[in-house]
Amino acid sequence: MEEDKTFQKLRENEREVRKNLILDAALNVFEKKTFYKTSMSDIAKELGVSTATLYSYFSSQEELFLEAFIRDLSNIDTILKASFDQSFNPDENTAIDTLAEAMVSHLLNSEATFQLITLLMTERDMPEHLKDKFYLMKNELNERVLNVLKLSGIKDPDIKTSRAFFASVIGAILLFKNFPEREMKNNDANIIDLVRYIVSVYKAGIQALA
Repeated sequence: MEEDKTFQKLRENEREVRKNLILDAALNVFEKKTFYKTSMSDIAKELGVSTATLYSYFSSQEELFLEAFIRDLSNIDTILKASFDQSFNPDENTAIDTLAEAMVSHLLNSEATFQLITLLMTERDMPEHLKDKFYLMKNELNERVLNVLKLSGIKDPDIKTSRAFFASVIGAILLFKNFPEREMKNNDANIIDLVRYIVSVYKAGIQALA
């Protein structure tokens, strides 16, 4: 009986490893193509397996894409934490600046993350078994932002405060990352300048509310 449980655990671990490999392959494909133009066969080719293999782990292309996004949220949280820990100076009021610049840097340099955020904005029917994972990661990111806001002097920041910060910073990136106007030729530099301005306004607002 104990031996059966051990083999069952090994099979479950092996399946999880293979599932993670598929998600890694999907994120790699998103760096090259938009999800609108990505097929299951593209991801299967990236991994060197059959399309049928993918469907044995994910019931649909949409489910695979959404789970890849949830996986990427975990990566974002890790990146933001590392960047914040390395750059934050406790003697200066730079907590929000540090977090915003880490978010901008990741989103401008990760096409996969950009594509997946766009997917989440358009895909409303998230399977129930993914919702718990999604809300867990979303709540962890919100907690990170709330901690930053506390360091920046705002009293008792709540979920609305965190959402306003996310909406402002991520909105600037989504709106202008692929903006076609001539004056946005140097998009990345313009976006960084815009986000810095947003953060300065946000900090001024925080001081006014304090």
